[in-house]
Amino acid sequence: MRSQYAKAMMVLLLAGGMFAILGASNPDLLEYQQKVLAVVAQERQSASDAMLTSILQSIAIPGRSAHDNAQTPSVLTVLTDRTRRSNYVMFSVYTTEFGYCESENAVRSMGRSLGIAGTFYTLDKGECRNQHSG
Repeated sequence: MRSQYAKAMMVLLLAGGMFAILGASNPDLLEYQQKVLAVVAQERQSASDAMLTSILQSIAIPGRSAHDNAQTPSVLTVLTDRTRRSNYVMFSVYTTEFGYCESENAVRSMGRSLGIAGTFYTLDKGECRNQHSG
């Protein structure tokens, strides 16, 4: 009887330890920005993102000097603002809205990534699909 109790306790301790380790290593939005979005911002030079960044940079913000670049929006800032994190304690799913797809409807392409144990896995690159391929 004690042997079964000891085995059950060991399994519970191992499961609890795995849960704690995965929860502690669940990557946050800053890590996603640094490891995924920074690369995407360089790879995907979207004309709409570049235009939005240019517009945002041209808007005068009261109390900011013309040479203060610390608050100047960039494509990375725009992508970060378009990112939603769904936190499931042991892992997170990040959904980022990219540029608009060429279609009859104004639809943004959506990229999705899974963050678990300090690593990111791409679920969907957010590429536009034409109407014939679905």
